[in-house]
Amino acid sequence: FVCVPCKKGSESNIGKPIEHYIKGNLGAGQAAACKKGLDQLQRLRNDILAKLDDSHESTIKLIVTYCDLLEGLEQRIPLTNQDIPIAFKWYDCFSGSSKMFKSSMKGYSAGFDRCCMLFNCAAAHSQVAKNQQISDDAGLKTAVKSFQTSAG
Repeated sequence: FVCVPCKKGSESNIGKPIEHYIKGNLGAGQAAACKKGLDQLQRLRNDILAKLDDSHESTIKLIVTYCDLLEGLEQRIPLTNQDIPIAFKWYDCFSGSSKMFKSSMKGYSAGFDRCCMLFNCAAAHSQVAKNQQISDDAGLKTAVKSFQTSAG
């Protein structure tokens, strides 16, 4: 079977700019109340970046959780270049193995980061499918389900 590699991403400081925006628009009390949740979101993103090569269903769950949290956050505050510019840098997964020679793209909206994460979710599903033992029924069923999920 053929699988798609995950995109590699660079760490981004997402907590501080959001906290600064909340502090400026909603007050220091709201910013302090949100700090713990923003730190958890930052740790979740960093954990995902560290585990993208694992090809495991637990990585898929982390990605889905992160995307859900980010989408919920976007509904409450504007995570765009104009309001809260956060640089999200992602590398092309099809242009070599070294970050030095890979082409990269930088986006400044949470939608860009979420889009790259969703790509990685589909890629991780294809990797899970590829790693199944298709000689037995359970492995074949898991592979088929994972490939179908990967395809959308």
